[in-house]
Amino acid sequence: MPGRGDRTYDGPMELHQLRAFVHVAQAGTFTRGAEELYVAQSAVSRAVGRLEAELGFELLRRTSRGVELTEAGEIVFARAREVVAGADLIRSDLAALSGLAEGTVAVGTMLPPGPIDLPELLARFHASHPGIVVRVREGSAPEILALLRREQLDVGVTGLPADELGDGLAGELLATEELLVIVPPQHPLAGRERASLAELAGAPFVGYRRGSALRDTIDEALRTCGVAPDIVVETDELVSVRELVAGSLGVSIVPRSTVAGPGPAVVAIPVEPGGLRRPLTLVWRARGQPPAAAAFLGFVRAAAAAGDLPGVP
Repeated sequence: MPGRGDRTYDGPMELHQLRAFVHVAQAGTFTRGAEELYVAQSAVSRAVGRLEAELGFELLRRTSRGVELTEAGEIVFARAREVVAGADLIRSDLAALSGLAEGTVAVGTMLPPGPIDLPELLARFHASHPGIVVRVREGSAPEILALLRREQLDVGVTGLPADELGDGLAGELLATEELLVIVPPQHPLAGRERASLAELAGAPFVGYRRGSALRDTIDEALRTCGVAPDIVVETDELVSVRELVAGSLGVSIVPRSTVAGPGPAVVAIPVEPGGLRRPLTLVWRARGQPPAAAAFLGFVRAAAAAGDLPGVP
């Protein structure tokens, strides 16, 4: 690969090469980048290789876990992302001018997204906007907000209140979800209709992953009651929290949607006094949205305003 200063770039840089490079850099591997573009991995590899050859710099460094940007790659990525986003906006704006609804919207969500029936919501949106492709990415609230600010997502659903999103982002409360104490069936609290958080003091506790909005909500509620949880296990999956509690490793606090469906036997107990809830907030960048993203935002906000979000009681 030629190095810095070997020649002045004058090659025919093409949009599909920049798009392939941007997707691979964001996805972290050629395989995931190709999946996002719905093309063969070999085609993506060729496009990135030709871009590197034409520019005269190595842009991606292959590692045991995938790829990472080189110094030159960081520079090119920042510009290439703008070019690709600009090209997509041109298409979306012209489609809007022609009265067509097409384009792509990238949606970030927690897993699971609370009581919202996301597959049903996306099915309804597709029925009304069949030309718009929706790409879903799962992550914690901090991850979703970071991706929104980097313009790698258009819309997000998080467990943060709308007034805690920070500069540059706007949000709207879609719903709230009750949080419940869960215990194994043989636990002393299992026969109770309600339980206070203070009663969890000293009990082995199964914790959800650090850094998530749900973990922060639970930790704050326990602190307010003077409880320092004795965490014996932490996991990245709410389904695993239920499984671990069912296996008598400890007690926990989870959203109602985590125990609403089939799964290992646990007893779910409302919190007293007054209950405990978490917000489900729709988030987007405060400045103007591309037409496809604006269409999705408008659809979800209208459904929420009409009380017609699937899955939400």
